[in-house]
Amino acid sequence: MVQRGEFMDEVIGVAMEGSRIFLPIFSKSYADCKFCLSEVAKMLEFKGLILPIFYDVQPSQVGNQRGPYEIAFEKHENDTELNQDRVVRWRTALKEAGKIKGFVVMSEAETGQEHKLIPLIIRRVLDCMNKMTPVDVAKYPVGLDSRVNYTMKLLDLEACDVRMIGIHGPGGIGKTTVAKATFNKIGSRFEARCFISNVKNTAKQFNGLVSLQKRLITEVLKDRHSSINDVSEGISQIKRRIYSKRVLIVLDDVDDNEQLNALVGSQSWFCQGSRIIITTRNEHILNVHRLRGFDTYDLGGSTPEQSLKAYSLQRLNHKQSLELFSFYAFGKPDPSKEFAALSEKVVSTAEGLPLTLEVLGSFFFGKDDKEEWEDAIKRLERHQHEDVHIKLKVSYDELDENEKQIFLDIACFLDKKSKRNAIYMWKDCDLFPNIAIRVLLHKSLIKIDNEFQEFRVHEQIQDMGRHIVSQKEPPELRSRLWNNDEILHLLKHKKGRENIKGIALQSEKGKQTCVGAEAFETMTKLTLLHINHTEIEGDFRHFPKKVKWLEWKGCMKESLPDELSLEKAVILDLSYSMISQVWTHVRLHTKMLGKLKVLNLRCCEKLFCTPNFQYLPCLVELILDGCTSLAEVHESIGCLKSLVFWSMIGCHALKGLPSNIYQLGSLKNLIVEGCPNFSAFPEQPGGARFPGSFLAKDSSEVLLDGDKFPVKESEALEVVPTFQGQMRDLTVLNISGTSITKIPQSFREYSKLTYLILDYNPQITMIPPSFSHLRYLKRLRARQCKWSEDANPSSFGVLPSVKTLDLCYSDFNTLPSCISSSFPNIEELALEECKNLHSLPSLPSSLVQLDVIDCTGLETIFDVSNLTGLKSLSLTGCEQLVEVHRLESLKTLQTLNMPPCRNTDSALERAVFEVCAEPSNIGRLQ
Repeated sequence: MVQRGEFMDEVIGVAMEGSRIFLPIFSKSYADCKFCLSEVAKMLEFKGLILPIFYDVQPSQVGNQRGPYEIAFEKHENDTELNQDRVVRWRTALKEAGKIKGFVVMSEAETGQEHKLIPLIIRRVLDCMNKMTPVDVAKYPVGLDSRVNYTMKLLDLEACDVRMIGIHGPGGIGKTTVAKATFNKIGSRFEARCFISNVKNTAKQFNGLVSLQKRLITEVLKDRHSSINDVSEGISQIKRRIYSKRVLIVLDDVDDNEQLNALVGSQSWFCQGSRIIITTRNEHILNVHRLRGFDTYDLGGSTPEQSLKAYSLQRLNHKQSLELFSFYAFGKPDPSKEFAALSEKVVSTAEGLPLTLEVLGSFFFGKDDKEEWEDAIKRLERHQHEDVHIKLKVSYDELDENEKQIFLDIACFLDKKSKRNAIYMWKDCDLFPNIAIRVLLHKSLIKIDNEFQEFRVHEQIQDMGRHIVSQKEPPELRSRLWNNDEILHLLKHKKGRENIKGIALQSEKGKQTCVGAEAFETMTKLTLLHINHTEIEGDFRHFPKKVKWLEWKGCMKESLPDELSLEKAVILDLSYSMISQVWTHVRLHTKMLGKLKVLNLRCCEKLFCTPNFQYLPCLVELILDGCTSLAEVHESIGCLKSLVFWSMIGCHALKGLPSNIYQLGSLKNLIVEGCPNFSAFPEQPGGARFPGSFLAKDSSEVLLDGDKFPVKESEALEVVPTFQGQMRDLTVLNISGTSITKIPQSFREYSKLTYLILDYNPQITMIPPSFSHLRYLKRLRARQCKWSEDANPSSFGVLPSVKTLDLCYSDFNTLPSCISSSFPNIEELALEECKNLHSLPSLPSSLVQLDVIDCTGLETIFDVSNLTGLKSLSLTGCEQLVEVHRLESLKTLQTLNMPPCRNTDSALERAVFEVCAEPSNIGRLQ
């Protein structure tokens, strides 16, 4: 704690370190205190968020040092013992602080009513804190602060215009890391913010630019339902809708001006004060983009009016390089004594590239043999002035043969591809993939996207792997081919050889390539073949018979050729193809697909029936999403004893499923979504049991073993199917979006039910009393319901086991009066966007979390003093709220989110003030 009278900048700096929001209170006597003046000067240096409070003074008096401030500074300037440089810094700080919009007590609170200001300040601070959720940055942010500070200098947040910063430099230098750290540091100062990563790769995908535009609008406007049909429409929406907000946008890894034109085409699209950061390897993109609406300038002789600035990111210096290397090699900022000199040598070969230092540090981690270090250093020094790929290769060389093969597959073909599919293939090749993946992760050669379970490879490492493969010339001598021109030349001249293990041919969008099947005849060891949007003609008896992963997206054939043998296939991906049936029955036999684990037929819009599944006994995943003509599923589906995942989203013609689906003993995830003609699930045959959990819905939502998948509504299902007592182990049930008028009494038999979903059933007005038998029901969701407001426990039922109640989007004026007695033990209550909700009655005392969000008609919440265990209260978006009775009595509250202040009266303001001023809440309340 800094004592009053201490005004040394160093002491104040230590006290403020780590603070992100500052609230200086400028009073008439503020400038008399040297300590206070030093504090505000430090606040400006830290570049945090400053919310000034002007108490009985005007901002102009503070900024221009007039009135009492002029008198105070005359004393300071006449003080011979005071360093006058310090006085100059104080004046500069006050000048800047006076420009910042804050709170003026004289205009926002009457004399003696200053307490009104407290809730306004609290809400503003909480709102800013909500915007501070950081994106993930580097594990060891060495040298990052100086880079971020320079970026912020270029952004010049105090300027009122729209500015763009282009961070450019070679791969692995840390452009993304700088952009993320800057985003985290300044994001709270904007009305909205958006970080879009991997722009280059996303843009290359089908409808990629449109998906990027949707993401920008979604994150800035929080609009999850925006519809964009093409890039032009996306541009129009961005210009029209985002202009109203002061935004921070980061576009990471841009490689084409088309991407910038679609997302940030002109500064006229954005509100004054907005900032845009892009990262790119290609500085030329920035120079071209200035002609599209942004000005550029030479950093050496710039003028502040110009709005697009290029930042050539510099490499780490030697000290920083050694520190970063040491973190990865030794787990601390300095090398171990016995390896200090050797570490210096390693670092000198990395040339300040953070990625190289990370990979080399990971390579040397755990190595305690100096001779091993020296041998590796000799190899690095031999290639000191060569391409960075050679230096990264030291980690590759240490892999065993299996690990090398798996790494090369990932580097050449599998970046952003399914980890699960790759493991299926490698296991069938006896390559022990789980061990290899763990080793590659440990060496920082690959990363796993945990959300999508896909591989991620840095471009420099990907280039290193491809460089290893490309060392053999001509191309037909290589093990893997990914270059379109080289592949087409090889196929045209039939130069393929048995050493080729993988081919990825990606035809240009809208341009169908044709090759002959005979060209593959000599490639007898081909295991991975991706030939997307490519037509293959000829005699398929010459097609390689050891292919394990065939990805043939956009296939133009009506069915796969009878001669095509896929006995060794593990993954078959025919998505976006023109097939109407997968195979004819002429050449189908039991050995044809005996190893197949994944069949992906996504968006095969002409497919009208599924194959006979008895010839796919090992199938684990079946994807039929977007098969709009699919009318039926073959009755052999029950033969798939290993099937775990089955998805049918958007199968518009599908009316039902075979009765033997209940024989799928391993099925865990079944998704039937957006199928408007799907009327009912089949009756269960006597004695049959469905594994896990079952949810009957419109087009149904099925949760099995706790996995949930959202499903759109349909009006086709009018009655809940009867399961003849065979589903007493049912744990999750969804009957959302139906036309049923009441819940059958038979549901009481599902005594093990833990999760019940009744969304979008306006005819259901109450929960029957028989539900009191559901002793294990923990979660009840009834979104957009119309429960009777005057219901009583005798007609409604009592559910003492329910802990979570979700009534979002419902159309009632107040909660049913019996809510406390019907749900006496709920801990979480969600009431989002209940637009007609005017008041809340007394709530169950067991509540721990209460979310009343965007209930725009809510005016009053009655006595909450009984909520003795409430920890989280969210009232954001409730703009008409004027009173929360006994809010100040909440002693356990940890999180409080309040609505904007413009429609609140003094009663609510005083309550908020009392809650925040409560000593026990200080340091605990967020």
